[in-house]
Amino acid sequence: MTAFKLLRLGHGASLRTRLMALALVALAPGVASVLYTTHQIDGLRRAEVAELAMQGARHAADETNRIISGVESLLLAVSHVPSVRDGDAEACSVYLGDLGPNLPHLVAVSVLDLEGRWFCGSVRPADPAVDLSDRSYFQEALAHEGLVLGLYTAGRVSGRPILPVALSFPNRAGAKAGVLVATIDLAWLGQVMRERGVPRDGSLTVADREGTIVAREPLPERFVGTKIPEAFRRLLNAGAAGVEEVRSQDGTKRVLGYVPVGSSPPGLYVSAGLSSQASFQAVSMAALYAVLMILAGAIGALCATWLVGSRAFIKPLERLNAVLTRWRNGERGARTELTAESGEIGVLGMQLDAMMDEIITTQAKRDLLSRELSHRVKNTLSTVQALAMATLNGPQPARDLLPEYLQRISALGRMHDVLLHDHWESASMLCALDGVLRPLCPDLTRVRISGEDCELPPHHALGMTMVLHDLTTNALKHGALSTPDGRIDITWTVECPGSDTVLDVTWREHGGPPVRPVSGRKGFGMRLMSRAFASAGTATLQFEPRGIVCRIVLRLTAGEQIAA
Repeated sequence: MTAFKLLRLGHGASLRTRLMALALVALAPGVASVLYTTHQIDGLRRAEVAELAMQGARHAADETNRIISGVESLLLAVSHVPSVRDGDAEACSVYLGDLGPNLPHLVAVSVLDLEGRWFCGSVRPADPAVDLSDRSYFQEALAHEGLVLGLYTAGRVSGRPILPVALSFPNRAGAKAGVLVATIDLAWLGQVMRERGVPRDGSLTVADREGTIVAREPLPERFVGTKIPEAFRRLLNAGAAGVEEVRSQDGTKRVLGYVPVGSSPPGLYVSAGLSSQASFQAVSMAALYAVLMILAGAIGALCATWLVGSRAFIKPLERLNAVLTRWRNGERGARTELTAESGEIGVLGMQLDAMMDEIITTQAKRDLLSRELSHRVKNTLSTVQALAMATLNGPQPARDLLPEYLQRISALGRMHDVLLHDHWESASMLCALDGVLRPLCPDLTRVRISGEDCELPPHHALGMTMVLHDLTTNALKHGALSTPDGRIDITWTVECPGSDTVLDVTWREHGGPPVRPVSGRKGFGMRLMSRAFASAGTATLQFEPRGIVCRIVLRLTAGEQIAA
């Protein structure tokens, strides 16, 4: 039988059992609140980790794009060198040989003729007649205009693992003269990835369009040159970048953010993983502590209910019951001897003792009256007898007496108190902006900030930070920062029209998706804005077609002046 049934039915269970059930019912809302809060925190953390993994993958993809773009610029410059266009092998080799030490990221820069034979380069091959015509990057470069990113291979010129980049070039007459090939040093690429930094138990993978790994952290010596496992090959040519929780081939479970080949112009696959255990350990420990605290609280409440219930209710009631039993058995001197210190039950015991005393007194009076009545009746009978005997007739009166008593008492009470306190130090406007924008939007070139730095009081600094954080998060998900061309203008002014100081902040978005006003109930952000500065200012939100505009006007009293 559940606690609710015990409380509702009230019979079939002892008072102690019902008190325990009442304690469990009182704990239920708090337990549900803690479990719900823990679930919400876990969901928010998972969304945050997924966003971090996606950011790591995009940053790594941007880094590889920058490297490939740099190589492309180099090949374009070399294609205009006179010795290369004129086919002067000796001068070309001297030029590229002098250029080689300044290009640590490249194993070699070579010039191939139309037959695929090595013509000149920064590194001279062991076999000058080396033939590269069968290489796919050479064939693609001859067949198409523009840069060609090859596949992972072992270089025939250098003999080292490389990632080739090829570009066809014309002679002075404008006819195609050959192919320029720059081979990226994969050891150098791995060093770049290591220097970027990988979180504890995290991973970073770069692979060519056929799934061969060209850079990997950790364990590059184990994975570079191998194929991405078949279970993950679908990610190479996925329709768009995304996030999945997977178990990596090194056995570690990770939240993986990936950029497929089609989303990266050079044609590379990039993924960045964050360890699930490291990412969710704090949340898991918090959930465990919450469960342990719930169990400890429940056990403590039940023990307290057991002890307090026994002392305050069970024992006094058992004493009352024992005294009543003795009384029924004829022990008229039995008393509860309870006092008001025992609470309402003690008062009940005092009333019961008083009632017993009154019953004894009443019984004594009744016995006295009965004896007196008997004496008078006898006297009357004697008189009647005497009169009868005297006059032969005469009526005789009679009388009787019967008393009765009844009483009821019941009471119960309870009280609970909770105290919450919070505190934070003051911060400047620029610090508030930096603390919000930098973790969420590393590309600060898309955010224009204009205004003289100023100090905010603690409670206003907290409200400003919360509102700015909500606006930035919304812009990243749905607003200007969700598109490549979007930007944000944040401006503010500080004025002193009278005894008060007024801070006027405007947030304006440009270049984002079309904006539509929200309908129905207000979301978190709008409720936050309506309450954050309710006591000292206003926050308004406008849904203009070009983007969201938020204006915050904050008034401070003379004791809360903003220091420029």
